Amino acid sequence: MKAEFFILGVLHRADLHPYEIKRRLTNALVECYTDVDVGTLYYAVRQLAKSGDIAPRRSEKVARGGCKATCLNKHQG
Repeated sequence: MKAEFFILGVLHRADLHPYEIKRRLTNALVECYTDVDVGTLYYAVRQLAKSGDIAPRRSEKVARGGCKATCLNKHQG
C-alpha cells in the first residue's frame, strides 16, 4: 500500500512513465521505507489504474510490435 502513495506523490508533480517513477523514487531514497522494485512498482501502477486513481495519458508503439503506456497522470475526476 505504501508504494501506491509514493507513486501518487510523484505523479502529483508530473506525468511520468513507470520507469521514470522508479528512477525518481530511487533518487529520493524511498527504498529505505518500502520495496519499490520494478515488479512492485508495475503492480501498484496497475492497481491504481484499475481503481481509477490514475489513467494512461498516451501510448506508443514499441519495436517488438506491442503498445505501452508512456505517461501516467493523476485521474481528473
